[in-house]
Amino acid sequence: MLQPRLASLLFICIALVLAACQPLPAVSITPPPRLPTYTPFAFSSLYGQLVPTYTPTAQFTPTPTLPPALSGESIPIHLFCMQSGSLGDLAAARAAAFEAAVAAHNAAGGIQGAQMALHVTDLGAADDPAELAEDALAASGASLAVLCDVASEAALAELLGRRRIPAITLGAFAQRRGSLYGIEPPPYEALAYLLQTLRGRWGEYKPTSAGNALRLAVFSWPEALAGAAVTDDLTEYAEGQGVQLVLQTEYEPRLDLNVYDSLFALRDEHANIIYVNADSYGLAYVLNGLSHLGLRSRFVVAAPAAAYEPVLYTYLADDTFAEGLYLVSAWDYTPQNWEQRHMQAALALAEDTLARALQAGGGPAALTPAAVAQALQAAPFGPLDFAGGARWPAQLALWQVGAAPGQLTRMAEPAALPELP
Repeated sequence: MLQPRLASLLFICIALVLAACQPLPAVSITPPPRLPTYTPFAFSSLYGQLVPTYTPTAQFTPTPTLPPALSGESIPIHLFCMQSGSLGDLAAARAAAFEAAVAAHNAAGGIQGAQMALHVTDLGAADDPAELAEDALAASGASLAVLCDVASEAALAELLGRRRIPAITLGAFAQRRGSLYGIEPPPYEALAYLLQTLRGRWGEYKPTSAGNALRLAVFSWPEALAGAAVTDDLTEYAEGQGVQLVLQTEYEPRLDLNVYDSLFALRDEHANIIYVNADSYGLAYVLNGLSHLGLRSRFVVAAPAAAYEPVLYTYLADDTFAEGLYLVSAWDYTPQNWEQRHMQAALALAEDTLARALQAGGGPAALTPAAVAQALQAAPFGPLDFAGGARWPAQLALWQVGAAPGQLTRMAEPAALPELP
């Protein structure tokens, strides 16, 4: 017979073994929230490049003047994009960036406690985008819109003007008066600034083989997708600057885009400046063709800010493609792409505007289109000053594009846009 003490120890050991064999209680683990990711460009395989997954990281800028907290209230804002159009991948990337930025903004407290209720409408699949947008605005009750691409500007400019609903846009179809408030100026204004800058400092910018004459070629998507880079006023201004427009070419965005005929024509016309009024892969096609033909060093190549997308700086992994490549923009850049920078600016401007309108009116019920438009024109915001009635930045800067993502060097202090005839 076991001794009593030994029996007790044996009993305890058996109990511990049985307890260890019992199943653990179920534990529910909630995964952390995930920001949307987006691979922005399907055609990158043309260049043998891998496009990194794009995670929007745009931030907002809070307004310093805070009226009473509006916790529990919501403020509708409407985002329109052509996500199903010919440049739908790029529009979808901007939409994803804006949605992520609004989510981060709301998580940080919203607009004085009120949450921004974001309504997103894809205009790309609609037979009549303006009709779809009018119904969507009526349903959302938004008094401020954001348009993420030029095609949406072209489709909605007349509707928003007629309804007098202010919209923050890329600026391609902004007018001196109207409902479109551009983050950047129209393409013809950006081109005029570029010519003004190059004319004043041609000895610094001109290619090694170029003479003193400035000979310009313009490559562009159709106006409905990119806005107008060449207008009668721009042509007259260029002539007054001694710049000769030797070639103007328009292309439809497509996978098998052939730019070589135009590049041979540029060479034969002795052009030395190429302005590419197109999104990123249009500019990448031009750079690719010039490099294949051994002509890259003969040209200053410039583009508006819309061309600086993730696929472009992925393509610029070969730093020789970045030599003599310039970007025209109103905004200072941090190490991020233009999609993020523009969406950051659009949301910050929207937040600032709505906060001003709330302060003036006392609550969300006061956010009428007229009150929001008045708030947009109340004070300067970054490089934007709509108080004088203009609808785009009054100053621009020229940036040297580097091969690494976010590697941009401002070539001079921002300067006023030239006065067109």
